Amino acid sequence: MNATQPQSPTHLAKPVTRSTPVILPHKQRSYKPQAFEVTAKLAVNLLLSATAVAALVHLLPYLSSQQTKLQEMQSEVKSATHRVKQAKVQFDRNLDPRQARQIMQEQTNKIEPQQLQIVWTDSNPKSP
Repeated sequence: MNATQPQSPTHLAKPVTRSTPVILPHKQRSYKPQAFEVTAKLAVNLLLSATAVAALVHLLPYLSSQQTKLQEMQSEVKSATHRVKQAKVQFDRNLDPRQARQIMQEQTNKIEPQQLQIVWTDSNPKSP
C-alpha cells in the first residue's frame, strides 16, 4: 500500500477554510457635526442668494432710468447729426466762389443791374 500516489501541486493545495462572519457590536455614529456643517452651508448660501436678489431688485429701476436716458441721448445725437449736415452743406456753399453773387443777392436783397426784378401782383383784389 505504500505504492506511489500521485502528488498534487503545492500551489493549488491550499486548504479552503470557511469562516463564519463575526458580528461585532454596532457603534452608534454621531451625525450631528455633519448635519451642522450642511445646515451652516445652506444658511450661508441662502443668505448670499437673498443678498444677490435684493441687489438685483435695487438695480432694476436704475437700469430703466439709464435706458430712458440712453434713448434721449440717441435722439439728441440724431438731431445734432442732422444739424451738422445742414451746417456743412451751408458752409460748403458759402465758400464756393461760383455762388458768391447768388449768396450776396440773397443776403442783401440787391440785384445785378442787367437783371430785372419781377413783382407779382393780384389783378383781381378781393374786397372785404
